[in-house]
Amino acid sequence: MKTLYLNNAATSYPKPPHVKEALDRFLLSPPVTPGRAGFSAKGGDMVSQCRKRLARFLNARNPDDVCFTSGATESLNLAILGLNLDGGKVVTTTLEHNSVIRPLKQLEKEGRISLTFVPATSNGTLDNEALLSAVDETTRLVVLNHASNVVPSVTDIDSLVPAIRQKGVRVLIDASQSAGILPLDIGRLRPDLVALTGHKGLFGLPGIGALYIAPDLALKPLKTGGTGIRSNLLYQPEERPLHYEAGTPNLPGIAALDAGLRFIEEEGRERLFARKQAIFVRLRDILRELPGVILYGNGLSETGNAVLSFNFQGQDPDDVRYILEESFGII
Repeated sequence: MKTLYLNNAATSYPKPPHVKEALDRFLLSPPVTPGRAGFSAKGGDMVSQCRKRLARFLNARNPDDVCFTSGATESLNLAILGLNLDGGKVVTTTLEHNSVIRPLKQLEKEGRISLTFVPATSNGTLDNEALLSAVDETTRLVVLNHASNVVPSVTDIDSLVPAIRQKGVRVLIDASQSAGILPLDIGRLRPDLVALTGHKGLFGLPGIGALYIAPDLALKPLKTGGTGIRSNLLYQPEERPLHYEAGTPNLPGIAALDAGLRFIEEEGRERLFARKQAIFVRLRDILRELPGVILYGNGLSETGNAVLSFNFQGQDPDDVRYILEESFGII
């Protein structure tokens, strides 16, 4: 039975040939770790090349403002826990991922912040005025999910980010679901922080991600320790990106991410997005005609994020998942 993969909101599949070829080259080459004994320019060039390519893709002026992480969860934790939010308020939305909600709820539980959730509508859209009215003089940070991984809604960051920054408040964008799929121009929007993962719309592997940190912003690092560079220092090096990249880098993940970015450059983000949307519309239209099928979110939109969630009336979603996979080969 042929397997049909319908879980690209979780991780993209199949990966482009560029990624397999890059991993083959990496695995067949001698091990190199930037800055350590046995380091060669080849290994350092790969990390630097990917950092520059990602910065260029996001239109970030300085590649050193982009640090690599283990994924969006680490990026979001570094952003939230690395800021000094004590005694202030954080505003976010009910569209957020647990990687945002849990660190914020932990800070709230410890009495370090107050937390306001702005509710989304039943179709997954956000009321811009409601969010902006929640931002007051005590607000230290606003966290916005650019695109949901559950419904096809897209947050209007083009309007919200400048309006929030005008109030003198920091903005963190969770671009886990949108990076590589939707336009995201850091140079134009000028957000303070942008977290992303490499294994979804950027076609890389699980276990690699990045965080953009505005040049005027200093975060407390989540980890300190080995960098392989300036090992004589007893404290974590202050310069970016070393300050946030303690430990051996995920070189296979960086190689795959670089290849995924190169694939998008060659194919064109707009062309790839149009293909995703065509598949989305086809599946949506078929599901709408089936009796007992429930579509979640704004399933009528053809301009938003190509994410479609559905279930069958009166059925447990986990039971539906099991039946589809075991009986029909649909993941």
